[in-house]
Amino acid sequence: MKYFKYVIFTLVCMFFIPLISHADCDYQREAELSRIASNVQVNYTYKITRGYPTFTVNITNVTNDIYIEDNFEHSFSGKSEFSQDYRLGQNSVEYTIRSNDNNCKGYSILTKYVNFPYYNQFSVLPECQNSDLEMCSLWYNSSSYTQDEFLEELQKVKSNKKTVSTEKEEKESAFDILKDILNNKIVIVFGVVVLIAIIVLGAYFVVKKVRKR
Repeated sequence: MKYFKYVIFTLVCMFFIPLISHADCDYQREAELSRIASNVQVNYTYKITRGYPTFTVNITNVTNDIYIEDNFEHSFSGKSEFSQDYRLGQNSVEYTIRSNDNNCKGYSILTKYVNFPYYNQFSVLPECQNSDLEMCSLWYNSSSYTQDEFLEELQKVKSNKKTVSTEKEEKESAFDILKDILNNKIVIVFGVVVLIAIIVLGAYFVVKKVRKR
């Protein structure tokens, strides 16, 4: 009876050892899964609804060998293409591509990331309408501002821009005046005559001084 137990134990071990040895992906299968995962394409589009954006991520080239999980508890498997909407406040999404092979189910193969631009919630304010300022653009990062702080900073930027614009106009105006003067033929002739007169008078006084010696 004692030996019979040893025989049973040996047979059980012999039966399970092959299963354990195949519990992991072999090197070739891992390489194949990596290639499949690298072919997965992830991109996004967006639409603005009631002043707020919705980003739609499109995932393609998903085969039955893999499945995908994002960091918002969404899972994608069973077909080749998927679309998932993400709303304001989710500025990046992480996608973990995992093995769907029975020998290495759930094995993490590759991670891909999608980073959304920051949405400028203040771009819809009346103060930003018809403005070409960067602060008023749709994707300006205004996350560090309250509305009052944003409007205060916007006013400063507008004032600085106006000052710079005025100074530029004054410089251009002065340059235009000088340009007009130099382009005026009468002024040019008068200037030449004055210059010749100065030269002649200077020469006269020099000669007169030399003769006195």
